[in-house]
Amino acid sequence: MEAKKGRMPTFGEAVLVLIIDSLIISYGVLDIHFESGAVFGLGLSAHIPLFIAAVFTAAMGVFFIGRKWADVEEGMINGITVALQAVLILMTIGGLVGAWIQSGVVPTLIYYGLNLLTPQYFLLASLLICSIVSLSTGSSWSTSGTVGIALMGIGAGLGVPAPVTAGFIISGAYFGDKMSPLSDTTNLAPAVAGSDLFSHIRAMMWTTIPTLLIVAAIAAYMGREYSGALLDDSRISIIQQIMAAEFSISWMGFLPPLLVLLLAALKIPAIPGIVAGMLLAVGMSLSQGIGLGDVLDALQGGYVPGLIGQMAESADMAALNELLGGAAPFAADAFEAV
Repeated sequence: MEAKKGRMPTFGEAVLVLIIDSLIISYGVLDIHFESGAVFGLGLSAHIPLFIAAVFTAAMGVFFIGRKWADVEEGMINGITVALQAVLILMTIGGLVGAWIQSGVVPTLIYYGLNLLTPQYFLLASLLICSIVSLSTGSSWSTSGTVGIALMGIGAGLGVPAPVTAGFIISGAYFGDKMSPLSDTTNLAPAVAGSDLFSHIRAMMWTTIPTLLIVAAIAAYMGREYSGALLDDSRISIIQQIMAAEFSISWMGFLPPLLVLLLAALKIPAIPGIVAGMLLAVGMSLSQGIGLGDVLDALQGGYVPGLIGQMAESADMAALNELLGGAAPFAADAFEAV
């Protein structure tokens, strides 16, 4: 006779386990210091708190709910299987971003994007530049931390309030992150929901594209206030000179993103499409004289800055930072693969 598998947990029991797991993870990860001197949290990496929460949940299932360990283990395996495709995509994206930066793809997008800047359309251009860069890299943080910081310095020179500039930079960065087939959350969401990547992106277009158009209209309207400002072309020129000295800037930098978008439009699965864009960038790096070992290192650990990194560690960076209005665009670790 087959043994009973135990009962299903009640709603209250499920909520209780969720609350306790949340407390375990929060206490392990957070490190909050109060004015009274009290401290909440251990400030640990998330792995151990997650493991402890998983052990607690499994124990509740076996000893309190009455499920067999085989059932609990099967649930764990099924949960991992659901997210496995997204994990494989993210592993591939890590190599792709490193290759795109090293080969000059991302710097090319930033370089030519800066040419679009005019006082009246600065806010609109900032929104669109960050959208394109984030769409190509799948990372809002990398976009905000590189081209976003450069745009903050330029905006300060135009007299645009920093919160206004930051708002449009972040809006563009998060639009690209949300819609990019290279984004971690964009890949994970359909994997968990049982959908596929490109169906998920097409579904988001119905709400995200109108939102972007509304924000773009607001940016164009607000930009009229700064139409009489003088754009300091020297700041943009310095940024472009630094990037041209560090990377290969050419029209070929547009090819890998266009290839990935074309394959996506042709409904090619995500992993082959991403690998194709990565291999094209690898070929570009090799054609630029970059050694095979350096190319493979970029695929594994991200791009390691050369000239930009040296400037960030030298006294010359202080003068450059002053010239850019306190917003030096690139720190030594600004260009790293996610």
